[in-house]
Amino acid sequence: MNFQYHKLAYVLPFAAVLGLFLVFSLTDPLSAGPAGMLLVFFLVYILFASVFFIFLTVGIRFIGKLVNKYRKVNLKEWQMGVRKAYYIASVLAFGPVLLLAMQSVGQLQPRDVILAASFLVIAIFYVVKRS
Repeated sequence: MNFQYHKLAYVLPFAAVLGLFLVFSLTDPLSAGPAGMLLVFFLVYILFASVFFIFLTVGIRFIGKLVNKYRKVNLKEWQMGVRKAYYIASVLAFGPVLLLAMQSVGQLQPRDVILAASFLVIAIFYVVKRS
């Protein structure tokens, strides 16, 4: 059986939204405890990672075809590997989780958003250079 795991990323946003809906509707925030909070952060991370992965793979393919329509370029240059797209999506998904965590403890200020964005830019640069 030749199952390709990157196709799982197209199903995960729906599963994560369903999981978040179930957590928010079935549990009380005060009684959920640390495990409930960790589950919410994990589901938000899974949701954003899969959505960013889909945007990266589909968006870059679309832009490559659009550029090829007006200019004849090598489409191999406009393709991104599944592994690199997954790495970049994983780094990008950490941003909303980080901002949500800082907001939940009341520490989110404009300078924190700038610091988180600069951290993400540096992390993406590192991932692109290493992979």
